[in-house]
Amino acid sequence: MPERLNVSNKEYEHFKSPSLHWFCPSYKEKVIKNLRSDNEVDVRCAQFFKAMEQRVVMLESEIKNKVDKAKVK
Repeated sequence: MPERLNVSNKEYEHFKSPSLHWFCPSYKEKVIKNLRSDNEVDVRCAQFFKAMEQRVVMLESEIKNKVDKAKVK
């Protein structure tokens, strides 16, 4: 495999490092597009969950205000 990439075996071994992000030039554009898309999904999910958390807190507060504690065991 290193021969196809025109890199030495030693250089190729460095590409296996989990801290190194390297993409084949022919796929780089697709990978970057997908990474950006994934990031956008992450941001939207975080916004959604924050809004849902706020909604749950508000509903819990409303329920507490409507419950007659003397009647609930």
